[in-house]
Amino acid sequence: MIERTLLITDNQHVIKNAHNEPAFFKPRDAQHCSGKQPPSTPRIQVALLALLCIAGSAAVAKDRVKDTITVTASRLPLSLSQTGAAVTVIDKETIRNQGAQTLADLLLGYPGISVSRQGPNGTLTQVRMRGAEANHVLVLIDGVEANDVTQGSEFNFAQFPIDQIERIEITRGPQSALWGSDALTGVIHITTRPRSSNKLRNALATAFGNRDANRVGIEWGNRWNSHQLDLGFNHSTSPKQNIARLGSEEDGSSQRTATLGIRSDLHDALRIDAQMRHTRSKVDFDAIDFASTGLPTDGDNHTDSEGWLGSLALRHQVNEQLAQSLIYQGSESTNHTQDQTYGTNRSKGSKRKLQWLGQWQSSRHGISAALEREIERYAFSAAPDFFGDPNQSRRTEQTGISLEYLFSLSNLTSTLSVRNDDNSDFGSASSFQWQTRIAPVAWPFSISAALGKGIKNPSFIERFGY
Repeated sequence: MIERTLLITDNQHVIKNAHNEPAFFKPRDAQHCSGKQPPSTPRIQVALLALLCIAGSAAVAKDRVKDTITVTASRLPLSLSQTGAAVTVIDKETIRNQGAQTLADLLLGYPGISVSRQGPNGTLTQVRMRGAEANHVLVLIDGVEANDVTQGSEFNFAQFPIDQIERIEITRGPQSALWGSDALTGVIHITTRPRSSNKLRNALATAFGNRDANRVGIEWGNRWNSHQLDLGFNHSTSPKQNIARLGSEEDGSSQRTATLGIRSDLHDALRIDAQMRHTRSKVDFDAIDFASTGLPTDGDNHTDSEGWLGSLALRHQVNEQLAQSLIYQGSESTNHTQDQTYGTNRSKGSKRKLQWLGQWQSSRHGISAALEREIERYAFSAAPDFFGDPNQSRRTEQTGISLEYLFSLSNLTSTLSVRNDDNSDFGSASSFQWQTRIAPVAWPFSISAALGKGIKNPSFIERFGY
């Protein structure tokens, strides 16, 4: 019997066979399957194509389908075949087959996603979802919020080590009811290592190119009885480029990333998970000729950055149906910029969150509840100029509570999530999400629907500038 996974996204189908080889049908093919007629296609061909699509869907339904669990569209264990949300999963085999050299290149072409970069390779790279702003997309790295307070609550996709990525889960649509403020238009969840491994694993990846480009990555992991340790290191330099019309100075970037992961089973029902990620980077960039052309001109400008990201979780499996977790996570970033036009400046930001998460699930019903306390800090320092004194130090605090209910039958799954956030600066705000999927075995297709309301707190930079 053939094992196949069918992932249906907004405008792309991904099918994997028993050898885990993906075959992609581009958006135009998906339009054919939906029965929409391109201008040059005869109606009889459209009808035949629709029949083939239905037959293929029926064949997949009859075969045993490999289950894929989503960790983003719900706080409860839920397979992709049950969720009503628009979810795309990119696994390690797909990443290898696509041959992308950067995370931003990997995400290009997926439904609802657009990518923009501010300059040469290595400079700030933004990902937008469904036409919204870059800070309306929440990025999680192994479950930890990674949006950078010093970047206006955005995530910089420029230099994330692609060799470390084990899986990416993209959930589109408002996810604030589950994940809070930054998840207004969706969530991108990056997993960097297997959740559990019972054998020694090690890997070395290298790549070299012209203009001093290179990349090296090392991973090591092992498990001893009830304890597991994972280590990783990556170093990369981007190709040097000159985007200025005058001059010959080439700008480049470099980054180093070190990771640590620990898992320890203290008891049959008690486990500790800890992880830490440290990054250092340097990015060169040009000045702007405001006096005449308004275009980039050679300048000895650069930004040195350092960041920390980590979490510590205590997980308790009370019984087969009930589990609870106490999680502390935090991030911190510091940027030091030397700019010929604006002088030297320094920014520092941090986010700390303490969360309790409870989950109960039976064969038909499930409930998850979360209580969170979050503190954000932001500081900026530079010399006063014509516009005033930019030096500032800000802080916000927020308490959030969320509740999710899941109802599941053999051919129907529905979830309803609600959340309330009480912010020290913005007051109280509520969000919700409802999603349903109907997939009777006798049907060659399924029907899914989702409705939600999201929120977005203004960032420090949006409120006070930089």
